[in-house]
Amino acid sequence: MAYGNLKFDTLTTSDSKNTNTEKSLDTSYIFNGVAKAWIKYDQDTPEVDDSFNQSSTEDTSEGQFKPSFSNSMANAEYVVSIMAEAEAGLTDRCDYQQKSSSTTSLVHCITAEAGSLRDAGNSNTVIHGDVA
Repeated sequence: MAYGNLKFDTLTTSDSKNTNTEKSLDTSYIFNGVAKAWIKYDQDTPEVDDSFNQSSTEDTSEGQFKPSFSNSMANAEYVVSIMAEAEAGLTDRCDYQQKSSSTTSLVHCITAEAGSLRDAGNSNTVIHGDVA
């Protein structure tokens, strides 16, 4: 079976909530505006609960792990947002180590209130940027 290409600049859909209403969206907004990778990771286990554009995840040490991308980023200047579950009674920080980012992976760590690294049961990372 042969597959073809579908090319368009604007996507128009009907609105399921407001019947007889069409909505248009420039496809460049979709391409440029969505997350290019994300991961929900449990470092206590350690295991990936869910992910997108992640080929592997390495638990490198206490409080630190390294997800690798299935599809490389265009450059290492992407934006990373991180959230981790706080330890009971403490205020934790999530530190993204810029020095170790590359087009194929990144390293981030979770730091406890006292400054030491610690594993988090629920860590979420979202990456925005251009895919190569």
